[in-house]
Amino acid sequence: MRITTSPIEQQREQNRSSSVFCRGNSLSASGMAPAKLNYRISVSTFFAKSHPSDECCGSNGLPLTPNSIGIYGRSQLLRGDALKHENLCEYLDVIRGKHERTIIVQEFAGSPLTETFIGENNKQQTLLRIGYQMLRAVSHLNEKGLMARNLEPVNVLISRDFCVKLYNYGLYYMTYSGKYVSFPIGNVKYHGPEVLLGSRENVKNDVWSVGMILAELALGCKLWDNLKVSQVTRKVLSLIKPGNVFEKIAREHNKMDQYEELDVPLKQIIDLCLTVSLTKRPKPVELLGHEAFDFLRGESFTAPDPEGITLLEKHCGSLAEIYYLWQLAGGDVQQELKKEGLIKSEAPILSLPK
Repeated sequence: MRITTSPIEQQREQNRSSSVFCRGNSLSASGMAPAKLNYRISVSTFFAKSHPSDECCGSNGLPLTPNSIGIYGRSQLLRGDALKHENLCEYLDVIRGKHERTIIVQEFAGSPLTETFIGENNKQQTLLRIGYQMLRAVSHLNEKGLMARNLEPVNVLISRDFCVKLYNYGLYYMTYSGKYVSFPIGNVKYHGPEVLLGSRENVKNDVWSVGMILAELALGCKLWDNLKVSQVTRKVLSLIKPGNVFEKIAREHNKMDQYEELDVPLKQIIDLCLTVSLTKRPKPVELLGHEAFDFLRGESFTAPDPEGITLLEKHCGSLAEIYYLWQLAGGDVQQELKKEGLIKSEAPILSLPK
């Protein structure tokens, strides 16, 4: 098991961390088996927001329910069989620790889009394939009454066969639209203008995020890189002005040559996703019926089992079963985080002011 600090922690300076049971040549840290797992499991941890000290009781005189318990309760929907989909990473476990700490155990299959090289060969069909799978995942969430509101390239995992899985898509829901935590959820760059303006939740919010991700991939550059959050916010809000949003983005980043070389179907999908008006922006299920995706109808997007599959993986029915067996063999998620220094405990007396 190799454990690494998540980029979210580095960016937002929150006490959040992640670990990954990685496929590799080394033994797991627990010494359980020298297996090369073809699926990885990520472990992320964060603190729920504590209630103010002067609000320990509600209007009925009863103690307020800790936010970490609220997160734990809402997360049970994410672990249910009804939410399983070939384009969604599976939630395996949610653990409530001390001091409002929550630990999330989730499938991590593939590599983030930020670390994936997409060659020029059939690039536009590949981008349509990626967009189609993202929309399938978002549409499935919508059917279950959920939204991601956390879509960005780092949360889009892709295999070598370009099978896509959304990762960390349940954070917004389990934290009650972010009310249970003190850090922002999602990346401002990929939020629609209506989100930044504080409009009500809408299933079409994620469609804009899909469009921004595809726009980045199509133009081959990171949008508004190295700008501060306040500057990026102004850039996104400036897209409300009349005009083609995708073309304005390409022109601002000096990518008009790449923009003009794009095929019409890909442009149409991105333009529809980046429709400013919520009433005119299509829902995910409507976009899935677009003729640009006709060549993908009926195709399976389940990544095939790679060569060299281990005996453990062959006889285990699911990733959840492997995780369960790891726990039976003595595996402990919190202990693994402590070993790597991502959960630190010290004597209470040391926390007193000097």
